[in-house]
Amino acid sequence: MAGTKLVAIGLDGAAPDVIERLVNQRRLPNFGRIFKEGCFGRLRSVRPGISAPAWTSAVTGVNPGKHGIFEFGYYDGYRWKLVDSTRRRSPAIWEIAGAAGKTVCVINVPVTYPPDKVNGVMISGVWATLDSEFTYPQSLREDLLRSGYQIEPSYESIVSALMDAGKATYGLAEDAWTVEEKRMTVTVDLMKRMNPDLCIVVFVSPDRLQHFLWSHVDIIEATYQRLDAIVGEILAHIDSDTNVTLLSDHGFGALQKSLRVNVLLRQLGLFSTRTTMPALLRKVGVTEANMFRIARKLLGRRRLRRVANRRTAGLRRLLRGFRLHIPRTGLATYEEADWRGTRVY
Repeated sequence: MAGTKLVAIGLDGAAPDVIERLVNQRRLPNFGRIFKEGCFGRLRSVRPGISAPAWTSAVTGVNPGKHGIFEFGYYDGYRWKLVDSTRRRSPAIWEIAGAAGKTVCVINVPVTYPPDKVNGVMISGVWATLDSEFTYPQSLREDLLRSGYQIEPSYESIVSALMDAGKATYGLAEDAWTVEEKRMTVTVDLMKRMNPDLCIVVFVSPDRLQHFLWSHVDIIEATYQRLDAIVGEILAHIDSDTNVTLLSDHGFGALQKSLRVNVLLRQLGLFSTRTTMPALLRKVGVTEANMFRIARKLLGRRRLRRVANRRTAGLRRLLRGFRLHIPRTGLATYEEADWRGTRVY
């Protein structure tokens, strides 16, 4: 590694078995080039091997016990709160680089909301919303919104894929691919404008699609082929003074079984819930998931996608302002627990 600059391309949830097979079949030429000209290996992820602590370890170089992020959330008493960048206790590589006078460009790394005040630019990843201040500097946000930038596939497309088969699954894939294409365009544009010493960008389509569509081999393979093209586009805009790293937070595989502990505890009479508005709404089938399914039929997929992309968070706050705490799914949450009648939770 003779270069003085670094471009790190993250692939959330990359499945090494799939990648190796497609490289060997010569279907991922840019991945294959990196493997041939550089090196390739499998690393053990952190424990727990999930995105929030794993990506934080990747950018800090320390384990979750030191950087303080173990999950996508944490408990404040009995209340579950989403983790954010303010919980990180160790400096990230962009902070160290910035302190040494290096310019940085950080795009879509998980647990970077709210964005750090870096020596360069930062676009926050998961949990940030388009109606929040998800960029540093803040002026970058308006440019991204005008360009049609999205942080994640729309909630509506995910719900549609969960509720329906066939076309809905391909709709989610197309949505995710569109998000990644736009992210690549933004990344290349910033690289050309800034020529940063350090550029880190994370593409999340492997994780998002494999969670829902792992059995759809054609979609998963097409996703890696599209990512290969994205990697090739980024490689085309770097110079000989730049090192390139591909990395992931964890691998992926088929889910054979799952256990929802609180559902089991409730069936055993060990976990009790109160009669709350969310519980009553859930009992009659009123959940956000069901509402999106109905709205999709009434509004049509394209129109609802535009609404869902920009207004979901604001709509949820409005509804809660009227104390209509509409549950997201059919599963009870800790806020509904009746602790007097609960023995195990």
